[in-house]
Amino acid sequence: MQSRKQKVNSLTKYAKNEDEQQIVLALDDVKIKEITREDADRLIEVVGKWGFYMGSSSRLSSDDILLLCKFLKDNYNFLTINEINLAISLNLKGALGRIEYYGNLSPLYMSQVLNAFLEYRKENLQPILERRDRDEIKPTPQLNKDELVKMTKDALRLEFSKFSKGEVVDDLFSIVYTYLTKNNKLNPSDDSKRKAFAFSQKMLASENTKQAKNLGDLIRNAVQRDDTIRFDKYYQNGILMDFFSTIENIDDLVNGVNINEIL
Repeated sequence: MQSRKQKVNSLTKYAKNEDEQQIVLALDDVKIKEITREDADRLIEVVGKWGFYMGSSSRLSSDDILLLCKFLKDNYNFLTINEINLAISLNLKGALGRIEYYGNLSPLYMSQVLNAFLEYRKENLQPILERRDRDEIKPTPQLNKDELVKMTKDALRLEFSKFSKGEVVDDLFSIVYTYLTKNNKLNPSDDSKRKAFAFSQKMLASENTKQAKNLGDLIRNAVQRDDTIRFDKYYQNGILMDFFSTIENIDDLVNGVNINEIL
């Protein structure tokens, strides 16, 4: 309940007029599908009031009101009790358009009113949500030159350290591969390419075997994932591993990194 209220309350600052405020405030209530015994009494009172306002209360028995409440619970339980109240008020003011009333508070009439209210709610809630989404979208922070250099140096040290320990190089975000390729520091031989190709085949096959218990799973997994992209990534990492095998001191490479090589 607390998290729901916090979510609703967070929308109030984006409501720009009375109509939008009413919609947001009406959301801040228990939904019909979640009503307790006490809430059920509130719903009965609302339906009775609806009949009174429409001039049909004298023709509604207690059983009729209970049946109408059951109709709401079965068909509109995603609405809150306050939203039912608001729909009644808006309808009486003519804000929901012309809805013919034939002297009887029936499920058919209630449906017409509530369906019109849902359209009204959608129309007024949409701009509120758009304002909230625009406000919550934060610009991606841009790294300054020093941070870019440090990120590249750290990535080089990290991936070389993995290689030195006999671990698989993964080069997250391809920082190392991009840097080396951009500055012509990575010139793989035909033998290096063959090794990288074999490595990528091995890694892809191993990954698929782990994720697939039988041939059917393997086929489904192949359809769901883009194996070409994954193969290319393993190939890049294979090239890097062969490159690292030629490096005796990573400090020489790291210390030569400068911003002009990155931008």
